Amino acid sequence: MEAIPEIVEAIGKLLASGAAYRADDPEYPDVYFDRNASGHFGYESNYDIPTMTEFFAERGGDPDRVGKRDPLDALLWRMARPGEPSWESELGAGRPGWHIECSAIALNRLGDGFDVQAAGPTWCFPHTTSSAPPTSRGRPHRQAPRHGPASQQHRPVRCRGAAGVGGRP
Repeated sequence: MEAIPEIVEAIGKLLASGAAYRADDPEYPDVYFDRNASGHFGYESNYDIPTMTEFFAERGGDPDRVGKRDPLDALLWRMARPGEPSWESELGAGRPGWHIECSAIALNRLGDGFDVQAAGPTWCFPHTTSSAPPTSRGRPHRQAPRHGPASQQHRPVRCRGAAGVGGRP
């Protein structure tokens, strides 16, 4: 994948700034984004911590991963496991988490001046909520429109009230 070097560079910057850390696991010291490094984690979804934790488990997250500091910390780099794809890098052989992948690619293609990241309502959490903090790290957080129909994009719209799979947000 051609974006691996820029993703690894972004993760390296987050590690150097203290916004990311390695899981306390000698076999698989995966790299995670510390959600507490963001002063606005959860803004995009407007969900409370218990709701985000429940959805994180349902939607591909790993809230029970041993070695994480917080159940909602997002995976940035998954160390290589047998039978899984991986790339060699300064972080060790592994692969990126999908949230940082989108963050790094967006920043490198669009620059740091973009405000809107849109997706379907079931992607609002965890994907958009977990990719926004690393993307805005070190920049003022702008409460620009995030989600909603084009007719509502003139005002800040978060995921609140969005119906997801099975009627759940």
